[in-house]
Amino acid sequence: MNAHLAYASKRAYVFQEYVWKPEYYPWPESQRLQNPPRTPLGALIGGTVVGQPFDEGDDAPRSVSAKYFDKVCPTNERRVIYTGDVKPALKLKQGSEVFDHWAQLLRDAPELCIE
Repeated sequence: MNAHLAYASKRAYVFQEYVWKPEYYPWPESQRLQNPPRTPLGALIGGTVVGQPFDEGDDAPRSVSAKYFDKVCPTNERRVIYTGDVKPALKLKQGSEVFDHWAQLLRDAPELCIE
């Protein structure tokens, strides 16, 4: 849904690496690593959600990794949109209205970096 929202609002979707659940490790908790194993998302799935290009002629920005986003959009240059500020007005709306509201909010935002 978030990838589709980014597409509909002409924003780049930011994806993260896959982090394995500790329950999947064969080691006892005392022997686990401080930083859990990670797998690049592109090794598990493919397509535009992990940065592959859209069809020719589609001007939607490509998805980017969280690591890249952090580099080009430092924390101090981001606008943070708090869902708690937006949701009350959408409380009784249909799903399509909620989606359209968020897409419009993102399209109208002048900031380059939104979280």
